[in-house]
Amino acid sequence: MSAPPNTGDLRPTTEDLLNECPRLFLTTISFQSGVGKSTLIGQAFGVEQAVAEDDKPGEADIEKELISPQNDRFVLHDSKGFEPAERNNYSDVKTFIENRKHQPHIKDQLHAVWLCFRTPLVHQGERLMEKSAEKILREDMGVIGDIPTIVVFTKYDRLLDSLDLQGVANLGSAAEEYLKENCIKPIQEFTANPNLTHLPVSCEDGGRRQGIKELIELTHEKVTATFGSQLGIPSPVSVVTQMAQRVSPRLKIEGSITALTSGANFGNHTILECLAVIHTDIVSVWNFNDPSQYLYSTEFRELMINLVGTIDSSTPRLPRADSTKNTCESGAPILLALPIILPFKVGLGLAQWVHEIYQRLPDVHRKFMAYVVDLVHILEILFALTANNNEKKLSRGAIGLALNAYYQSAIQREAREQIMSRDYIIPGRDAVLDEIVSLLGMSVVDDRGITRDLANIRPGDLERDDKWFTVADNSHSFNR
Repeated sequence: MSAPPNTGDLRPTTEDLLNECPRLFLTTISFQSGVGKSTLIGQAFGVEQAVAEDDKPGEADIEKELISPQNDRFVLHDSKGFEPAERNNYSDVKTFIENRKHQPHIKDQLHAVWLCFRTPLVHQGERLMEKSAEKILREDMGVIGDIPTIVVFTKYDRLLDSLDLQGVANLGSAAEEYLKENCIKPIQEFTANPNLTHLPVSCEDGGRRQGIKELIELTHEKVTATFGSQLGIPSPVSVVTQMAQRVSPRLKIEGSITALTSGANFGNHTILECLAVIHTDIVSVWNFNDPSQYLYSTEFRELMINLVGTIDSSTPRLPRADSTKNTCESGAPILLALPIILPFKVGLGLAQWVHEIYQRLPDVHRKFMAYVVDLVHILEILFALTANNNEKKLSRGAIGLALNAYYQSAIQREAREQIMSRDYIIPGRDAVLDEIVSLLGMSVVDDRGITRDLANIRPGDLERDDKWFTVADNSHSFNR
């Protein structure tokens, strides 16, 4: 299904928002080297080497734009861990912030600041900051003004490990109290700001990783409060923050709903035209590393159309795996041993319902709703699949696995049942969209069957760039 051309007022909402603000403009500032900004940025935005080798003191090039080809929805300006004794470097940072505050266009303004400090181990002689940094905080931090700012205490896992080795009871409470006394209170005193937002973060793999999703969600909250919205149109900075981040599925779903409900009036347009715009908006929000544009492709759109066609058919379900057994006789994970995206295929041609006008026929509304709900949930599964691998480009194999997992899920069946149970009397646009928003309140990845399937997938299978399954292919799976 090729996306039809824009027709008058019917065009992707994200197109206008991105024209106004194509990237989240983030600045990271630290007063010491080795705070772990590179790892933090990489995990939050799904990129590699966004910050130059963490960090060479004395090389604070705050004016340099850092944009990753793996995620071009954010631009980073990094202080590179300059040492506070180097007053000229900090002066450059102040000048940069002042200049950005007075830019006339929102895309050129500074949207958020992460002020990064390594969590110190005081009993090992470490300090939160040097005296010269304290002076800078006392005298110069007012330059940031009302720019959304979060103090980030990195490498929090070191503190937890240290307290654990000391045999401290109630580890969580003890760490919070330590952070309050040795990190939060000093910075509040130096900046004379008792309400400065702060968060501890650990980027290490394993049980100590924490705070990254909370940091992103907090950043979005502050950006939204600062930049607001006008006349019901969402703030482009708020939406591009949802697009840029790659750790919070909740923000992606909220962004999908925003794009859906703030779009043009669909009346008097065909379902095909409406879905082309909605599909583009929703995929744009999820912002996968998809250089081949698979999620925008004719083939993927047609797969979605044909998946929706199963809503009122007697198509048999694929067999569910035994919950106590993770592999088949061949030793392969069960999800991979099952047919992928059967029975909906590329090459069936467009169903008649997509040519209907939006405001006609209840059955068309049901399929319209199913398309949107299915798309968001499949992208949520794909987001979970690629969560720790999203710096790698998206493959058709990963998309096929997400489609297959959703097709077999209880969530898909429940959504279908709810959609089919409604007695629609040619509702208007708002009634249909309100119902879609209600259906999107269900979280897909919480479904136990999906969680098990995702756990069984081998990392290498996410990188298989298979051909799209077509009607001519009788193997009932992607070509391998």
